[in-house]
Amino acid sequence: MHPIEEYRKVANKFTTKKATYEFAKRFRKELGIKVNTSAKKIAVRNEKTPSAVAHKRLYFYDFGLGESVSLLYAIKELNNISYIEAAKRIISLYKGLPATWIVEQQKEVEVIVPKKPPYKESYITALQKDRLTNWKTFYSILNGLCRSCSKEEKKRAIEIFSIGFVKIEFTTEEGVEIKEDRLFIPERDVNGTPFNAYQYNRALDPKGRFRKNGKRVLFGAHLLKDFINKPIISAEGHSDCVVHNAKGMQSVSTGSASTPIGEEGLRALSRREIHLYPDMDDAGIKGALMKALEIELWNATHPDSYIKSKIVLWAKGFKNKKGNIITEGKIKEEAKAFLRKKWQDLSREEKAAAKLAVATLEKSKILSSKIVKEGYDGIDFHTDNQSHPAYEAWKKKYTSA
Repeated sequence: MHPIEEYRKVANKFTTKKATYEFAKRFRKELGIKVNTSAKKIAVRNEKTPSAVAHKRLYFYDFGLGESVSLLYAIKELNNISYIEAAKRIISLYKGLPATWIVEQQKEVEVIVPKKPPYKESYITALQKDRLTNWKTFYSILNGLCRSCSKEEKKRAIEIFSIGFVKIEFTTEEGVEIKEDRLFIPERDVNGTPFNAYQYNRALDPKGRFRKNGKRVLFGAHLLKDFINKPIISAEGHSDCVVHNAKGMQSVSTGSASTPIGEEGLRALSRREIHLYPDMDDAGIKGALMKALEIELWNATHPDSYIKSKIVLWAKGFKNKKGNIITEGKIKEEAKAFLRKKWQDLSREEKAAAKLAVATLEKSKILSSKIVKEGYDGIDFHTDNQSHPAYEAWKKKYTSA
């Protein structure tokens, strides 16, 4: 039997998401893939933090790409081997499994875990005191986050985000004891309620952790009441958002390219002007397009709460990990092709909104004529351009004072 045909037969035996995930986790070293066991996600492409969740028949949904990817394709790409070699590797590992393994993994029971209550303010205050006790480690990590900030800007970041210091200790599923020092940056909703927290250390992998089963909210939403009638930057991640606000700029973030704004976030942003600033990579641009679509769908059904939006790219293009230069035109074409894949599943109203989202991308502003590294973000832009004559004028567009 041809290896590809045999792979398909093997894949069809994985009739639950659990079986797919457990197979990838069990053989991650042999398959050459990265697995985040706490979040139960794998990386089907080169990325620091795995973002793909398991589906049936050895498929994974990659939130960064916005599409499903087979384990076969992922192994081929990650290991730079042929489809046939990838198929043989997966088949060999499958055949070495105990006879009862696949049967056990098919027993998938959905467990609904209730969301945790908000953090107590007393706990957040205690972590701020721990910041003082562990000030050397704290400022070492903070300097990694606010590496483009002045001393006063770092103070501002600490104050407006109530940044504390936390020591995390836990044991992984493999029995490995983990001890980590991290910044503790509360995620507060528009009312200031701290439902979750971004726990950051640039030197660790992953650099950011979140509270398990904690409600996620629009990061920076608690600052909206103080923002004036100027555009707000929708930063891709927490780090950019913290730095923008530290510099006196108006910014919020969903936390990642693949995380939607959500109804609660859209309601908070009603009657505002939002400028979407994605990281310079494929996932970032597609994520911005999907957020633009989300905004247009909101506008279609909430005309009295209209949100004006724009996409802004940090640079003219980026050089990917393979050394290829991806220019503005290519970026836009790939993003539009990505949306066209979803086209047949959209309703008439969604198609109308999608056209507006594509138009938003087409009219996107290019901030710099440079070709930058893949993943280039807001912190990189601040670092590179603080002495540029136009930098202060750009900042002024978003300053809240």
